[in-house]
Amino acid sequence: MSTKRGRPVIKKDRIKIGLSLEGESNNVLNKLVLLTGKTKSRIVEESIDMFYKNENDKNTDNNNISRENAMDNIRAYLQANKRT
Repeated sequence: MSTKRGRPVIKKDRIKIGLSLEGESNNVLNKLVLLTGKTKSRIVEESIDMFYKNENDKNTDNNNISRENAMDNIRAYLQANKRT
């Protein structure tokens, strides 16, 4: 007989994903859990936020125009000036 009872837990605004880590990454994650008292999920979410912010900061040039905005401007220019 199965020891699981009841309905599966579905949390609002949460998506369950699977994650495969190499041994050392898993060891580091486990150490971070012990050091911070946070869950693995929370550590991964905060890491994604930090990585995203870091990438956005790197992609901003001196004129405060991001590379993404520059690429959008280039695409719009090329679309408007298409050769036929």
